[in-house]
Amino acid sequence: MNKENEIIKRAEFLTKSNRKIEFAHDISEKSKEKWKEILKDKAALCDCILISALSPTGSFAITGNSIICNTYIKKSLYEIKYKSIEAVKAKKGGVFKPDSLLLSTTDKNTIEITDCFDSIDIEQFSELLLSLAKIAKENDSLVTSKQIVNLCDLPEEIKLIYLKILCNYCYINKTGIPAAEYNAISSFSVRMNFSYEKRKDLRNYMNDLAKRDKTGNLLNKVENELENETGAWNTFRYSIMQDVLFLSTKKTDTEEITSIDWRNDGFIGSFMESLGLIPEQIETMCKAVILNQKMLQKEADYVKLNKEWKETFKNQISGTKAFVPEIYLFCSGSIFGIKAYTGFFKKSSTSQKAINKQREFILHEIILNNQKTTNCLIEDLNILADTLEKEQEESGGLKAYNDLLQKNLERLALQKNTTESKLDEFSDIEQNGDE
Repeated sequence: MNKENEIIKRAEFLTKSNRKIEFAHDISEKSKEKWKEILKDKAALCDCILISALSPTGSFAITGNSIICNTYIKKSLYEIKYKSIEAVKAKKGGVFKPDSLLLSTTDKNTIEITDCFDSIDIEQFSELLLSLAKIAKENDSLVTSKQIVNLCDLPEEIKLIYLKILCNYCYINKTGIPAAEYNAISSFSVRMNFSYEKRKDLRNYMNDLAKRDKTGNLLNKVENELENETGAWNTFRYSIMQDVLFLSTKKTDTEEITSIDWRNDGFIGSFMESLGLIPEQIETMCKAVILNQKMLQKEADYVKLNKEWKETFKNQISGTKAFVPEIYLFCSGSIFGIKAYTGFFKKSSTSQKAINKQREFILHEIILNNQKTTNCLIEDLNILADTLEKEQEESGGLKAYNDLLQKNLERLALQKNTTESKLDEFSDIEQNGDE
């Protein structure tokens, strides 16, 4: 049984301490390297840490089934499974003595852990461990899972369902997917490294309303498949919600998006609840979609946008109900991938040369994405044209079906031209960037 998200929620009080606490998706590379040094032959556990608290005297980490404590003064390392905890007692220290925890285990041992909990409410922390021990006893076994999972690393079948749900959103009250949305979904499939072999299944789904599956059924399949993979599930739910918000902006002809009216969209409201998200998080995602769009503008000021990102998502929402892991805010609701994300948030340099290099790198990724998307659209065009010709010959002209295929062809041709135009525009910007 996976209870990782529940454990994180129970431990949210730690954010109010005066100590640096890092939660799953915000654990820095420096902290991960430190934990690898501490854990040594158990370094694989680093990928499963839900909460990290490092300090010069002692550190602790919380996973889906255990607490890990490392005391530097006594040079002791403990990994204690929640299911082995019988009782926990908080022991207050004093001015010159640190707080400690006394843990009684199922094998009748008592372990005193000290030096790890400075600036932490030790009584509240002991209650947390008792609640986790209770969860462990109520469930057959608690499991851990990798917390950082890139969208492109999800199973291909999950990616296909992801893209089908996006299609369903665009299908609402329509006989097909409009050109701009068709292009966006194709672009997302490129961003997530969707396999060529599965592309045929997606093409058929995008161009035949009769093949449509109910969104609820598709979502149930994902939940069942990722039941014990918290990291993968979080990647799925945060990313797809923001991609839906991006697609909602395609319903207008406005070039520059300044706000997203998601509250009047029935699909988004219901989908939010199904994914276990809340309105405050949706508002955060809307801000990210708008910022992502600003980055695609011809005269985008990357220094100013980088500053705006950090002020909005690091300073304003961290530790609030509106929190969404930054990697999802940047790498979904846009065509940006993980490489652009790491490049954009590298340590800032004020030199014009460094700024130009950063902009050039991101533009290059946009161009590659547009090139691959154009190739997908051309392939879809050719296959649909062949299908239309074949159907006309074999059916003697079933007008309704042939008209639908013809409309799909016209949409695709229009969007191919638009994408190629964007590709030329970004190529010009890249070539003239240093002038």
